[in-house]
Amino acid sequence: MASAVVLECTAVSGMMLMRAGQQSRVFATSSTTTTSSKQKMDLRCNQQQSLLSKLSLSNGEMIPVVWRRTDSRTRAVATSASSSSSSSSSPVAVASGAPPGLDAGIQQNLKRAVAKKAVELVKSGMIVGLGTGSTSSMAIEELGKLIAQNKLKDILGVPTSYQSRVLARQFGVKTVDLNDVNHVDIAFDGADEVDASMNLIKGGGAAHTMEKVVDSIAKQCVILIDQSKVVSKLGLAFSLPVEVLPFALSPVLRALVNLGGVPEIRTALRKDGPVITELGNMVVDVRFADGINNPAELENKINMIPGVVENGLFVNVAHKVFVATKDGEEILIVELAEFVASLKSANEGATTA
Repeated sequence: MASAVVLECTAVSGMMLMRAGQQSRVFATSSTTTTSSKQKMDLRCNQQQSLLSKLSLSNGEMIPVVWRRTDSRTRAVATSASSSSSSSSSPVAVASGAPPGLDAGIQQNLKRAVAKKAVELVKSGMIVGLGTGSTSSMAIEELGKLIAQNKLKDILGVPTSYQSRVLARQFGVKTVDLNDVNHVDIAFDGADEVDASMNLIKGGGAAHTMEKVVDSIAKQCVILIDQSKVVSKLGLAFSLPVEVLPFALSPVLRALVNLGGVPEIRTALRKDGPVITELGNMVVDVRFADGINNPAELENKINMIPGVVENGLFVNVAHKVFVATKDGEEILIVELAEFVASLKSANEGATTA
């Protein structure tokens, strides 16, 4: 039985766009009224909620839609009869978010330390995959420092996003397009979650499709994380990003619900409307109530949905995972297996005590 799907009613370029399932309506706001734009949109959302009261799934199930408001946006959470009856309140989809982390200052120090460790693996003449995100940005900066100090020569970087391309140029790392090289020697990237088997969730920055291509073809893919990113099970704290062709959004949402997910269209923070990737697609963040039990199986199932470009599960991609940890006042960089073993040892000690 399907659980939930999140849709929205929001303002786009002076108009109100409501999209839910296969139905989409645009309503112009009145230029003559003195009501504030937020009030106008709220009013029109209220007036038009009745247009879509149910979402039809491919299996014929009709899911009731419950509308919720957050600030100037109205969200609709479609819940199955079984899930809505199990609770007195309608379930609310939770947007992607990082797992509970460390103090911000400490976390920055850990990221810097693991970035410095990673670039020690680079040798002159290498073609380097440049990941996207805060830790990868620091690795690009550290790589640039080594080039500026003439400790590395003839380095070519293959960026995985506009951000990594700009940073590479800023720090003196020459960049090339992936189509201009026939191999990648080593790729550095971060991750939003990592389990003990080196399976990853990536895509918090909506660059996971390009990252997966570069990371997968690299002779060595090195993932750089701090200790807060290591989890016992993927998907419990961080939603799974899925890049979707815009015209296929509705059928993909239905398919994700049928897989047991709670999908939510990722919306932009400083603009109205959805996040659009560099490839021109939309991002859907999918929650699974019990986490992801079989990452390899789910990765394949989601990618088999017509209209899905790529999802943020990275299975059998990473060759190494460096974990930055804080031990008292000392920062240590260890490989994932060593970090997991230390956690198990500590847990066993706590249990016996």
